[in-house]
Formats: sequence, C-alpha cells, structure tokens
Amino acid sequence: MFWQAQLKAIEERKRRLAGECELQRTLIAVQAAEAARSLRWVDTARSVYLKARPWIWLGAPLAGLVLGRRLPRLARWTALAAPVIRGWRALTSLRRVPQSR
Repeated sequence: MFWQAQLKAIEERKRRLAGECELQRTLIAVQAAEAARSLRWVDTARSVYLKARPWIWLGAPLAGLVLGRRLPRLARWTALAAPVIRGWRALTSLRRVPQSR
C-alpha cells in the first residue's frame, strides 16, 4: 500500500535524525569538556584571589604609602625621559630613510 511506503520512509528518516542528534550531542559534550579544560585557570585564579583578598585589603594602604613616596620621583624622570625618547625616535627614523645615490 501507498501509506506503508510513506510510513517506512518516515521511520527511516526518524532513525537517521535520531542518529544525527546523538552524534551532535556527543560533539557538544566533547566541546564542552574542552572549554571547561581550557577555562580551568579561571577557577584557580578565583580561589587564589579569595584566599589573598584579606591580605590585599591590608596591603593596599601600604602600597599607597610606598607609591606615594616614589611617584613624585618617577614623575620627574618621565618628564625628563619624554624629550629624550622623542629625540631617539627622530634619529632612528632618519636612519631608516633609504638614501638615494
């Protein structure tokens, strides 16, 4: 009968789609495991941060004091270094220009 042939075609398509779904589920599981493996460092970094958080809160004022003393000196050096760096870049750019013969 005509409807039996149609029913067999539908059953065959259903089996094929079920196989494809199983294959896709397996591929997704493999990709999820790979993503979890590559993002494992996030958990490690978070746990280190959570363990160090009390010390960070205690160390922040100390770091502020140290940087407060050294920052003005560093600012002076950067003010002096900026013209030197510009001059160096100008000299090296002149050296790179091809010379005509």
